[in-house]
Amino acid sequence: MRHALLRGAALAAALSLLTACGDDGGLVPTTVLLPATVVFYGDTAAVTVPDSVRAFVPFVVTVQSFGGGCIALDQTGVVVSGNRADVRPLVREPHPAVPTVCTADLRILTHSAPVTFTQPGTATVVVHGRARPGATAQQFTRTVRVVP
Repeated sequence: MRHALLRGAALAAALSLLTACGDDGGLVPTTVLLPATVVFYGDTAAVTVPDSVRAFVPFVVTVQSFGGGCIALDQTGVVVSGNRADVRPLVREPHPAVPTVCTADLRILTHSAPVTFTQPGTATVVVHGRARPGATAQQFTRTVRVVP
């Protein structure tokens, strides 16, 4: 019986570390999905886009963002409209309402996303992220020549 109580207490403690109650009595997620940090105290992320690509042939856009500690690489969203591609690298960070202990190391996270343009001419790739300190919106624009 004593082991069952200890096991139950250990399970409750572990669950409290993973989730926390919100004001509405619901569960708060342990992480949040946020735009990647592409400017960190004035240092800018590397954005790699080819100079020219073929229409209808996918190519890869690579963005290196700043992370570390409890910041984890997540998906990279891409929306192409005509000859403009909006690339949104995302990271997963601890939810502010959940107490978390993280290391203070700085890591470079590499986000990759396929992009396809269908119209020959000059195309634009816009990378959306955020700058720190602060968390203000930040964009990088690159041009690509699309050949038939």
